[in-house]
Amino acid sequence: MSEENCAFCPIPEQITKWWYEDDVCRIMNTPAGTPMVVLNTHSKTLTEEERDHISTIVSDYYGAHNLYTMMNHVEEHWHAHIREYEYEPTQPISTPSEEHRGDSV
Repeated sequence: MSEENCAFCPIPEQITKWWYEDDVCRIMNTPAGTPMVVLNTHSKTLTEEERDHISTIVSDYYGAHNLYTMMNHVEEHWHAHIREYEYEPTQPISTPSEEHRGDSV
């Protein structure tokens, strides 16, 4: 998927509840009502700085939660669904290195 055909590029119209937005990411509900965090740049992976920033923001808003990168419909643009910590992860947070896989925030 090219950036021109990406559902997250440019930043979409606010048709669901948006909880947070800054230069790095935004947190918004999916159409089904599940909160998700979306990287503002068109990339499949996060830098360490982006990962740390997103972890801090999600922790501030949601406490101890896991991020699930279920990028089925928008495979080329990093985003993660925010799930309560007690749920079993289906996929760990997507980062450039394997050492952080499975982290919870």
